[in-house]
Amino acid sequence: MEKSVGVFWRGEGPTWLVLIATFLCWAGLIIFHQIIPWYLLMIGGGVVAALHASLVHESVHCLRTAPGIKRVPDWLRSALFFLPVGLWFPYFTYVRSHTAHHRDAWLTDPDQDPESFYWRQQDWHGLNRVVKMIMIANQTFAGRMILGPFIVLSWLIKYELGCLLINAKGVRRTWALHVAGIALLFALVSAGAGMPWWQYVLFFAYPGLVLSLIRSF
Repeated sequence: MEKSVGVFWRGEGPTWLVLIATFLCWAGLIIFHQIIPWYLLMIGGGVVAALHASLVHESVHCLRTAPGIKRVPDWLRSALFFLPVGLWFPYFTYVRSHTAHHRDAWLTDPDQDPESFYWRQQDWHGLNRVVKMIMIANQTFAGRMILGPFIVLSWLIKYELGCLLINAKGVRRTWALHVAGIALLFALVSAGAGMPWWQYVLFFAYPGLVLSLIRSF
């Protein structure tokens, strides 16, 4: 018994259970969305999408280096998170970004850490007053909830477009897979469960991003 319990914990058993529960809850909300009040759907959808984002984070860490067992193969991790439940971020873009974020020598360095909210002094002085006010507001709890999603997505678009324009290695493949994942997601949601795509964005993707930004605030 003790040996089984040990294998469960060493094999990241709780993470696997949360992953299964997350997908079951996600499917339940999608299937029964027509009988769920919109405000409960937004809360539930946001929580599920944010939890999925946390699991994506865990896939970069514990599912790659789970002690006591052979780490989960890259192809299996990619398959598990191919469907972009949170919609916005390609899986491999996040893997690349978060791996760079954890290079400790560069942590929070605005030139090297893609997840840093810090600014170089010369860049900060180059911003106009309105942008400075927005960035300062983004460092508050309310600002992170209201402004954060738009700021993060604008940074994502700007950075990834730059990578596409210079044909950076792997970026086109990453976005091709992401677009395919979005197509599959909306096929399941709209064709399979009758939920319009814009409702998914409103009730799942947007609140999920808001909650994810609160988690990392």
